[in-house]
Amino acid sequence: MSSCQQSKWGKVGSFIDATNSYDKDKIGSLLTDSFKYIGKNTLSKSDYLARIDSLKSVECFSTIIKSQEIDSIVRTEEQVCSIIDSLLEVKPKLNLMKSYRFSNDLVESITVDSTLNYDEYKNSLDERLGAFNFYIKDQYDIDNNELTKNIKKYLTEYVSLPASDRRTYRTYASLQGTYVSKNSTYYRKLTFRGKKLLQL
Repeated sequence: MSSCQQSKWGKVGSFIDATNSYDKDKIGSLLTDSFKYIGKNTLSKSDYLARIDSLKSVECFSTIIKSQEIDSIVRTEEQVCSIIDSLLEVKPKLNLMKSYRFSNDLVESITVDSTLNYDEYKNSLDERLGAFNFYIKDQYDIDNNELTKNIKKYLTEYVSLPASDRRTYRTYASLQGTYVSKNSTYYRKLTFRGKKLLQL
């Protein structure tokens, strides 16, 4: 019987497969009742399962780059990518170093030990997302719920624009909120509404 038992590394693989397919029932069956996800915030089992819908909305996907099993712990390096990262060509991708701890063959906790490429990733994401958000404000009058619900549709529209248009949106987004000298005595703040420049 023991030879048929799935290894801890295999269980981590099953967990990530279930997460990538957003199968909350399968994910829940692999976690202890006292499960904790320890990252920027600490999540209980119920909190973690509730988070799966958010991951699904942006088609978040994890890939194991490498792993190591030591006693009751499996350590992994995982590359995380969402539809936002893919369509906006955010580079580099975000890599998370995680530790999976087990109790009675179930995952008891997942700890994010460190995040690789975070600063470079965040800078790239902010630049591209800022331009995309500027496009949305220029073209649509929608709230965040509508944008989140149909994020793939709006991203696809944006990336299909001519490169020159996307460069224009990046320029406006980067200048938003900066200050320019009107004369020697005071500065004015640049504020854009669509492609119109207003000085306040």
